[in-house]
Amino acid sequence: MKKNILSLLVALVMIISMMPGYVLAKTVPELSDYGDFIDGDHVINDLINVSGMNAHPRIIMTEEKLASLRSHIDRDTVTGVLLSKLRAEADRIIRECPICEYDAYGTDHLLETSKRVQRYVATLAMAYNLFGEDRYAERAYQELESACNYPDWSPKHFLDTAEMCTAFAYGYDWLYHWMTPEQRELIRTTIVNNGLTQVMEDYKDEPIDRTRTYKWYQDKDEGDNWQLVCTGGTNLAALAIGDEEDAREIASQVLTYGYKRAYSFVRLAYSVKDGTYIEGLGYWDYATYYLGLQSCALKSATGTDYGLADYEGVRKSVEFVRYMSSNAPTSFSFGDDDDSRETDWAVFLWLGKQFNAPEISGIRLKKLRERPSYSYFDVLWIDESNQSSQGGNYSTDYGSVGASNASFRNTWKKSGTIAALHAGENNYKYHGHYDLGSFYIESNGSRFFTDLGNENYKLDDRLYSYRIKAEGHNTLVINPTEDIDQREGADCLITEFQGGNEAYAVTDLTDAYAPSGAKKVTRALKMIKDKECIIIQDEISLNQPGEIYWFAHTKGQIDIAADGRSAIITVGSDRLWVELISEDGQFTAMKAEPLPTSMVVPGAKDNSEYRKLAVHLTNTKDTTISVVCIPLKKGETRPLWMPSLKAISEWSSQTHLDEDLCGCSLSLSGDIGVNFYMDLSSSVLTDDAYLEFAVPSGDKIQNRKVYVKAKAGESRAVADVVTKDGKTYYVFKCQVSAKDFASTIGMQMVDNGTYGKKYTYSVKDYADYLLTHEDENAEYKQAAPFVNTLVCYSTWAQQYFGIDPALIDTECLNYDEVSSVTAQEVKSAAPASKVALNQIPGVTFEGSSIALKSETTLSLYFSSSEKLTFSSDHGNKLETYNKDGYQVVRICGISASDFDELFELKISCGENEGMIRYSILNFMSNALRYYTDDTLLNLVKSLYLHYKAAEIYI
Repeated sequence: MKKNILSLLVALVMIISMMPGYVLAKTVPELSDYGDFIDGDHVINDLINVSGMNAHPRIIMTEEKLASLRSHIDRDTVTGVLLSKLRAEADRIIRECPICEYDAYGTDHLLETSKRVQRYVATLAMAYNLFGEDRYAERAYQELESACNYPDWSPKHFLDTAEMCTAFAYGYDWLYHWMTPEQRELIRTTIVNNGLTQVMEDYKDEPIDRTRTYKWYQDKDEGDNWQLVCTGGTNLAALAIGDEEDAREIASQVLTYGYKRAYSFVRLAYSVKDGTYIEGLGYWDYATYYLGLQSCALKSATGTDYGLADYEGVRKSVEFVRYMSSNAPTSFSFGDDDDSRETDWAVFLWLGKQFNAPEISGIRLKKLRERPSYSYFDVLWIDESNQSSQGGNYSTDYGSVGASNASFRNTWKKSGTIAALHAGENNYKYHGHYDLGSFYIESNGSRFFTDLGNENYKLDDRLYSYRIKAEGHNTLVINPTEDIDQREGADCLITEFQGGNEAYAVTDLTDAYAPSGAKKVTRALKMIKDKECIIIQDEISLNQPGEIYWFAHTKGQIDIAADGRSAIITVGSDRLWVELISEDGQFTAMKAEPLPTSMVVPGAKDNSEYRKLAVHLTNTKDTTISVVCIPLKKGETRPLWMPSLKAISEWSSQTHLDEDLCGCSLSLSGDIGVNFYMDLSSSVLTDDAYLEFAVPSGDKIQNRKVYVKAKAGESRAVADVVTKDGKTYYVFKCQVSAKDFASTIGMQMVDNGTYGKKYTYSVKDYADYLLTHEDENAEYKQAAPFVNTLVCYSTWAQQYFGIDPALIDTECLNYDEVSSVTAQEVKSAAPASKVALNQIPGVTFEGSSIALKSETTLSLYFSSSEKLTFSSDHGNKLETYNKDGYQVVRICGISASDFDELFELKISCGENEGMIRYSILNFMSNALRYYTDDTLLNLVKSLYLHYKAAEIYI
């Protein structure tokens, strides 16, 4: 594979392995930050230190937790009612339910059996611990003993094994003191053989001839909910038996592999931007339940989850669920989800405790108070002392630029009107449908436009079935064929967002429809709240005249006016007026079935309960389709008010902020970025006003806020204030990594839901301007050599990373100047490094890496069986972390002019001390001596030239 000797962390990371005194031509393995986690053996040591050797129960249901629950027995509290339902369910299992059998459900896997064993064991074992009756323990053990005699736990479909591991973790831990030593040994041995040994085969990918329907751990992409279920179930089992002599070694290995995979997946799957979960709402609860189980089990057994669930994307995913559900709440089922599932799940009890947010727990608590039901998860996680009823001043708007979803409502009452828009990425592998641009409308609890939900997974040609294709969703179809009707992998995020009375979201769908002949497709959804009016507007331009469908599915009755320009959707006693306010087209009612051009997939789900409102245009090249939806009040035959047609570019919910971008400058202090000078003298701003940057990062967009003012008690990025010619300017700095210097930065002022004008720029834009006007300005002329090297080095970074070729100006590579740099020249420029670790037994310096962000980060890697501490008198920020057996210290924020600076670190281990002196140039010198990749060598050489220019200029 090209460039396989490099690792991608956040930016470009280059690694050389070193030993004191000489250099090896190998590379340090790719490393990631796993919070406070070191390895599984460390976890088991923590378990023994915190819980005690052979101390049980410790998997979530500790003695302290049980005592708290027992205090509610026979009391009229939510917990008391839950416990009475727990006892009733345990009695029902004993009375009515046969012991689970291996093939009881006639499927090709064991998943339903594993889940049922888990529910039975959890319920019965908790009942035993809470009520003290042996009959509950006896029946729970019978379930476990039966599963011990299964031929296997269906590792070929590893979810089955993981769910069974969870059941056995509960059983071993919660029944430990009831079981005999022989019974414990049977359960423990079965856990090792059927669970932990099997998962280690997956982690190590051996033997290669083993049978798996999905090699979940070897998935080279982000992975899916299997990551948290499989690591969660097996890690719980490892925690249950890890202090046993015959299980410690394999339990430690399982925890080492499993924790890292879970930690990484959490940071990939839960969007920090808006909380959107990678597989949509349909699988959020399954994945998040197992994240909660794993986090809670680690905390109860060891006192910490090592940062596993301490992630902003997880916290924000609560908003994703709440806002992409109705007020009931029931789900807006984009992708693989069932239509209108209830979404006030038990996992909110854990999330509320995890983030110290009683209002989150209150989502579930409210349901339990209104409609008591039984789930063993409720008993695991309920804590009324830390919870309150759902409430608070929640915004009625959800979404932002760069997000995947948006929703608006006029109130959180069940009588409210709600509209939601789905954007994001088409990713069929991760339970996505071709539904970009799809929308929901609900009012007074009646869902007028909805999604059909999931399709049968075992369907042949499922990819081409009606429920998967765009034609089966509330979106557009352009020039339909038998093939899929939106591009796989299309990435269509929210491009404009505004809250307030006239709230709206816009998404550019061109990427999804370009293969269908689209030149430009923009969809926007707007809610005018005081009018309960929703507008869905599409502005479409095709390369050639063609065919366009607009679809909206409903279970309601469709009555279309004689002129075809309006319709009434009736659901129960509620009615929705729908009208075309654009010129082209008429409404028709169609069955929810494939178009004549589409493949008919045998065995697909029946859709006869749905109909769809449609607009069909032919021989059309450029058009606007604008549809207005307004709930009708009792007695109304049509709305009393109707909006006029406006182009999306003219939409606005409030007056723009009165700010002015007066100029910008290239950051010439050794980093990469642009300074934007704003005149805010005509604006009246709150303390929370900020400029939001949409910053490119490879193929993703990061949103960053720089506030106008500092705020007591908060750590926030704040603009600088400068005065020039008697006028005050606020300077907002935006830094980018080298490879993204030609990508467009977006920016917009935001203050309390009011938005300013939008601006776009790039570092290269300013650099090009400076270099083409250097003869007109003395300052430009002085800076030009430094800027030239910045452009050269950044272009080589683009080249190396395979950035969009349209963004790469190859004339900026300066081949002659770059090729003139020699390894000997850089070696001569580099200061003498020093490593003095002899006073610390067992510690070795293993290598270094640099990360080419806006400034440069130098990382140094050490091996040690003991914890090391690092300190320095230097002003640069130090960060430490553990990676795959390495202890790493980062030296952050090194500007280009300081590449020759020796950073001296003191390294301590107990009472022993050592030191290291190292610089960026030391790294670069070794890179030029030991790398062979020409693109990489030229990148390092161009970075050296940038350093030389920075020394002169700065």
